[in-house]
Amino acid sequence: MFVYGDGVLVEVAKIKLSPFVDKFLEKHDDKTARRLCERLLCLNATLPILVLLEGDGLRAVIIGTPSEHLWERILERLSQPGGSFLAFSVKEELLPWRCTTCPPHGLLVEEIWDLSSNDVRDALEILSLDP
Repeated sequence: MFVYGDGVLVEVAKIKLSPFVDKFLEKHDDKTARRLCERLLCLNATLPILVLLEGDGLRAVIIGTPSEHLWERILERLSQPGGSFLAFSVKEELLPWRCTTCPPHGLLVEEIWDLSSNDVRDALEILSLDP
């Protein structure tokens, strides 16, 4: 398995994901990050992205900067066999599907979702890695 990403998030991932990852490819591309944010979370923003590739396929996409708790959940998910997933850590106000009338505002939303085969295909196309 190897990781595509850049910056501080890759440095943290090197520590957190060392049991799972063979190679880290540090590459920064705002256009790719924006397209992945838009496609997977309907975000009109560029957030830090990590993409975990396993063999010829996509294992996970991590959007945002995960908390310690979310990292634990990501590591647990990676230790189990299974399909591709999206983990994200995003401020509530950036999410287009947030509740605008529900207090409190400004919360950090952290979740892990399964990715559909269409999501995986689209993400690989964005990364220019045809499935």
